[in-house]
Amino acid sequence: MEIIECNINQAKKNKIIKLINNSFESEEANKAEYVFSRLKKIYPNEIWGVLYLRKGKFGSYSYTSLGSKLYIDYGDFKIRIFSNPRIDDKGKDYSSSDDEPEDSEDNELSKSYSDSSEDNNIQNLKEEIAFLEKKINDLKMNKKKIPSEKNLYQRDEMLALNFISSSQKIHFAVPCLKKDLFIDVEKKLYDKFPEYRGTNNTFIFGGKTIIKFKTIKENGLESGIPIILIQNNNNN
Repeated sequence: MEIIECNINQAKKNKIIKLINNSFESEEANKAEYVFSRLKKIYPNEIWGVLYLRKGKFGSYSYTSLGSKLYIDYGDFKIRIFSNPRIDDKGKDYSSSDDEPEDSEDNELSKSYSDSSEDNNIQNLKEEIAFLEKKINDLKMNKKKIPSEKNLYQRDEMLALNFISSSQKIHFAVPCLKKDLFIDVEKKLYDKFPEYRGTNNTFIFGGKTIIKFKTIKENGLESGIPIILIQNNNNN
């Protein structure tokens, strides 16, 4: 194991490294999901991303994160773990201390950690959701005729997917509904970044590859948690 980059405290780093070691000993097939699910329980006030990338599979790439991060080379894998503070519905970010939760992977009473300002990606998500809410309110205020109740959606049906490319050229949120197919949201992303349309792109969320012909809900996608776009430039 070789630590390439790390900006988190020693206690939390040791806990994450322990989870990584356990993931290779576990019978669970998806190592990234193993680490991701336990980090969500131990540190629920953080938005986590976990990538296990097999060396050579995706070609040459680079990746940087604006929040907390731990980059490790582990055998045949490049493991990238990063997090940002979670923002609640009122726009409040969770301040925290350097105290660590008790040494248990399943401890759901974890404390917040170090004060952190809201980054541009989270602000972008909030603005997208506010725009959708304003659009619905304008329709109601202007007493426009709505042909069907299906044109109005509850807030919990709307979300904005936060796309980040492995090259860091993309930091962009796409508004959508939970019932939308992911491939339709992907097309909206390419309308903004057409240079990515002609490559075979893989999308990673919470350590899992997104299935493009499933809905947002079926893929389990959420607002705020980054979706990593990995661009495969190999041509047959």
